Amino acid sequence: MAVKEKEKRQQQAEKYVLQGKITSAISEYKKIAEDSPSDIALLNTIGDLHVLAGQPTQAITYFARVSAAYLKGGFHSKAIAMQKKVVSLDPQNLESLSKLADLYMKQGLSAEAKNGFLAVAAGQEKRGMSREAIESYLKCLSITPDDCDIELRLAELYIKTTDKPKATVYYSRAGAHLAELKRGDESRLALDRALQIDSTFAPALKGCLALCRLTGQYADLIKRLEEANRARPEDLDLMEILGEAYLAEDCADVAEPYLRKVLALDSNRYESLLSLATYYFNKVAFDKAVEQIQAVSAILLSRREVDRVISFLMDILAVSPNQVSALTHLAEVYEKTNNWKDALSALGKVVDIYVGGENYADAIKIIQHIVEVDPGNTKYLQLHRELFAEAFPGETYRPLLPESPADEPEKSPAEVFSDSVTKPRSPAAIAESGDLDVAVEIDLSEDLKDIFAPDPIPKTPVAAVLPDEPQLPPMALTIKPAEPKSPVPATVLHSAEADLQEIDFYIRLGFLQEAHKRLLELAQRSPDNSDLQRQYELLQVEAEKSGVKLAEVEWPAPPPPKAARESDAALDGPAIDKSRSINVNNQTLEFTLDSEAEAKAPAAPPKHSIRWLEGIRPEGNGDEAVKPKPFSEIVEDVQNYIGGDKDADFQTQFDLGVAYKEMGLLDEAIGQFQAAYRLAKAAGNPNQTARCCIILSGCFLAKEMPAAAIRWSRLALAAPGLSEDETFAIKYELASAYEKCHDTSQALEYFHEIYEMNIHYRDVAQRITQLSGAVNSK
Repeated sequence: MAVKEKEKRQQQAEKYVLQGKITSAISEYKKIAEDSPSDIALLNTIGDLHVLAGQPTQAITYFARVSAAYLKGGFHSKAIAMQKKVVSLDPQNLESLSKLADLYMKQGLSAEAKNGFLAVAAGQEKRGMSREAIESYLKCLSITPDDCDIELRLAELYIKTTDKPKATVYYSRAGAHLAELKRGDESRLALDRALQIDSTFAPALKGCLALCRLTGQYADLIKRLEEANRARPEDLDLMEILGEAYLAEDCADVAEPYLRKVLALDSNRYESLLSLATYYFNKVAFDKAVEQIQAVSAILLSRREVDRVISFLMDILAVSPNQVSALTHLAEVYEKTNNWKDALSALGKVVDIYVGGENYADAIKIIQHIVEVDPGNTKYLQLHRELFAEAFPGETYRPLLPESPADEPEKSPAEVFSDSVTKPRSPAAIAESGDLDVAVEIDLSEDLKDIFAPDPIPKTPVAAVLPDEPQLPPMALTIKPAEPKSPVPATVLHSAEADLQEIDFYIRLGFLQEAHKRLLELAQRSPDNSDLQRQYELLQVEAEKSGVKLAEVEWPAPPPPKAARESDAALDGPAIDKSRSINVNNQTLEFTLDSEAEAKAPAAPPKHSIRWLEGIRPEGNGDEAVKPKPFSEIVEDVQNYIGGDKDADFQTQFDLGVAYKEMGLLDEAIGQFQAAYRLAKAAGNPNQTARCCIILSGCFLAKEMPAAAIRWSRLALAAPGLSEDETFAIKYELASAYEKCHDTSQALEYFHEIYEMNIHYRDVAQRITQLSGAVNSK
C-alpha cells in the first residue's frame, strides 16, 4: 500500500471513530494491518475498538497477538499488561490465566504467579481436569515447596487418578510439614492416610517421629517401626528411624546397635551417631560420647570435617578437663592431621592425670608413645625412668632408647652421611624444624650397614696395611649452609626392562613428550637396543593417534665395536670425579680430591679421609693398585642390596626413591617412585598412590619440568581420602608449577584456595602478594 493511501485510510478510520462508527473504523484499520501485520500499536488499537464494539472474543485475539509480540521482543512487563487485558475480558479463560501466571514467574513475581496457578488449578478441578490440575499445583509447589495445603490437594488428586505411590509421598510430606507447624491433628490425619496405603513407607514414619516429638509419646510409633523393620529388614531408612525413636525415648542402649549397624552399612549416615554422642554428652556420660565420636572420626576426617571432631572433644574437656578418653582421642586426631605439637600437648596432659592418680603403668605406656613420636624429648625419657622405678620396684630398668657411651669417638664424614640417611627424624622433630617438604622418613640402617658402616677388619691406618700401594688423595673439606643446587647427573643405570616399563607407563598416562625424551636419553646409551627402537616406533603411532607432535630426531648411530671401546678406555684410563657434596642435617659438606696431592700421597691417611669399605679392595697379591669403588657402583649396590628389582614391594621401592632423592639423584628417585606408583595402583591402594604422585610432582618440579609436575599433582589431587595438609601441599606444588609455566592466573587460584582455608600456610600470603604485584605491573 502506498504511503499516501495508508495515510488516507488512517484519516478515514479516525474520522469514523469520532463519528461513533466503530465497525467502519475497524474495517479501515484492518485494511491497513494487512499491509503492516507487525505494527503493535495498530493491532492494539483494533483490539480496543473490538472492546468498544462489544466483541471481546475478537479483542482477545488481537491482544494475544500484541502480548506475543512483546514477549518475543523481551518486553515482559508490556506482555503482562496485555495479558491482563485478555484475562479481564474473560476471567474464566484458563489458558489466558496460565499464560499470565507463567509471565509472572518469568518476571520473578512469585506471589502473583502462585495465585495465578492456584486460580487455574481450581478452575481445572471444577471442570474435572485432574491431571491438568496436578500440573498447575506442582508449579505452585515449585514456588513454595513446603506448602502443606497444596501437598494435601496433590495427594487427593493422585488418589483420584489412582496413582497411590505418589499420593503416599505427598501425604507424608504434608504430614511432616504440618508437624513442623505444630498442627498436630492435621499432621496425624495426613500421616495415617499415607500409612494406610503403605505401612512401611519410611518418610511417613519419619513424619510420625517428628509428630511424636511434640507429644512425647513414642510407644505406638516404636511398635509400628518394629513391625515395619520385620517386614523390610534391609531397609536402612526404617532401621535408622527406629534407632532415633529409641533414642528419643531415652533408650540409648537399645538405639545404639541400630545406629551403628546403619553406619556400618552406609558410611554417609553418620549424623545419627553424632546425635547419639550429643545425647551422651547431655547426660554427662563422656566416655560413651567419645566412643560414638571415635566411630565416626575416620569418616569426618576423610570429609575434611576434622573441626567437628575437635570441637566436640573440646566441649567435653571444657566441662571435664581430666577426661582421659577425650584427651587420648584428641591426640589421635591431631596425629592423623600431622599436628604433632598439639598431639604431644594432649598426651602430656594424659600423663599428668595418670601420674596424679598414681597410675604409673598406664602413664608409662603413654610416655612410650610420646618418645616414639619425639625421641629427643629428654623430659619424658627421664620421667619414664622415674615412673618405671615406681611401677616396677626391684626390676632392672629397661630404657626406651639405646644409651650412647659417654665418650663417643669423633665420626668421619662417611659416618655422618650414614647417620643422616639411616637415622630417621621423628614426626615431631620434622614439625619443630619446619621442614614440611619431607614427605616420608625411612629407616635404612639395616639395608645400608654393609655400605656405610666402618670396615671392621683394618684397625690400623691403611698405609700400615698396604705400605706400597697408593693412598687416597687428601680431601679438602668445607662446611657451609645448604644452598639450592642443580640436580646431580644420573649415575645409576636401571635394567633395560625397568626402563621400558617406565616408558610404557609414561605412554599409558599420556605423557608422550616425557616418554619421547626418556627414550632419546636411553638411546644415547644403548643405540643398538632393538627394544628401544620398537618402543620409539610405538610411541610415534600413539602420538599420531593423540595428535601430539614430537620433535623429529635421528636415531643415534650404533656404538663402535667392543674391542675398540676397551682399547680407548685403556688409553684414557679411568675417569675420576673429583668433586663430591652431601647434605647432612641441613648443611652441605663439599669435598674435592686435590689433584696436586695425588702426586704426593701421604704416608698415612688424614683425619677426615674416607675409610675403606668392605668389598672395594681388589683381589690379588697386593701388587695391583687399590682403586676406590666408583660412587655410582656404591649406589647400585644399595639398590641391589635392598631389592630394587622389579619384584620388590611398594615400601622398598618408595624408600629407595626417598634415599635417592636425599642424595640428589632425581632421575633414579623418579624411576623408583614410578615403580612404586605402579605397584600401588595395581594393588588398588589410594593412599600409597597419592604419596607417590605428591613426591613425583616435587621431583619433576626440582628438575625444572613443571608440566610433568602439574600432571602428577592433578593425579594426587584426585586421590580419595586426602588429609587437609596433604591437599594444601598438593595445591601448593600445583601453584608453584603453574608459576614456573608463567600461568599466573592458575597459580594465584590455587594459592588463594589455600589462603582461604589457612592464612598462615607456609609463605602463601607472600606468594599471593608477589604474583598479584607482578600482574598489576603488567
